[in-house]
Amino acid sequence: MCLILTPLVYLWVKDIHLLLLAFAVYGFFIQGCFSWTPIWLPELFPTRMRATTAGFIFNAPRLISAIAPLIAGTLIVGLGGYGKAATIIGMFYIARVHSEVTGGKRGRNHLPIEDSSGRDYRGYP
Repeated sequence: MCLILTPLVYLWVKDIHLLLLAFAVYGFFIQGCFSWTPIWLPELFPTRMRATTAGFIFNAPRLISAIAPLIAGTLIVGLGGYGKAATIIGMFYIARVHSEVTGGKRGRNHLPIEDSSGRDYRGYP
């Protein structure tokens, strides 16, 4: 859904009221990737470590992405505008998915089907 909404929001929406509605829908789908963290994450760690671990996992990406506004500004100026930059960067995600689905250069799928013990991820012995 985000592949459809990114060019729609950044290239074709010109009316401010429609832009607010488009961003509301876009934000719903973008934030969905973080919905697992408050539910599933605490169950992974012992009680004495939960607060520290949850704090680290919620806030470490914020610290890492603090440089993002500088990089984004450079890309927006270099690529000729906000809409063009968002669409061009989005194409990298499409290329990655295409590479994983088609097998890339080697003519095979890059995703492993066996773990180190030889057990097949697809459920076969």
